[in-house]
Amino acid sequence: MQGTAALSAPFAFLGSPRDPQLKSVYTDITLANVLVQRGFTAAVWNDGMADNSPLFRTISRYTNKALLTEIERAYDDGRLLLIGTSNLDAQIPVIWNIGAIARSGHPKVLDTVRRILLTSSTLSGAFSPVLFDATLDGQPFQELHVDGSAFAQVFLPVNVSLYRQSGWRDGSR
Repeated sequence: MQGTAALSAPFAFLGSPRDPQLKSVYTDITLANVLVQRGFTAAVWNDGMADNSPLFRTISRYTNKALLTEIERAYDDGRLLLIGTSNLDAQIPVIWNIGAIARSGHPKVLDTVRRILLTSSTLSGAFSPVLFDATLDGQPFQELHVDGSAFAQVFLPVNVSLYRQSGWRDGSR
């Protein structure tokens, strides 16, 4: 999922028991829950025209351990919640398997999922890219991500079963 759909994706994915949260995401959120506008000079001096920290707080209100536990159970039952972002450094689309991430048991699972939702829910250029800490072969590094439409206009995971077979099952990517 990409764009605003990513913000509602966990609730739609989990079905009708989460309809009140899904409805709330689209009817109760105001502009103040999403952004703080910056001045016109932000186009020159900042990495986004608005500060999306209010959106992160809003996502954090809705995305909690209980929600991740439900997503994890659905993943264990064979269902996939995939959310797309774009890695600015590598200039490639990235598909995040939220169930595998929830299942990973990593201490930063909740923050990571919130950051993925933030990244995929905000418009490139309008908001700052989101920084992710990562480790590859024991070496830490950072990646900047923006919404998935920066490098892929359509979200089409070609063969989802490959993700499960290629290490995504254990939460790695």
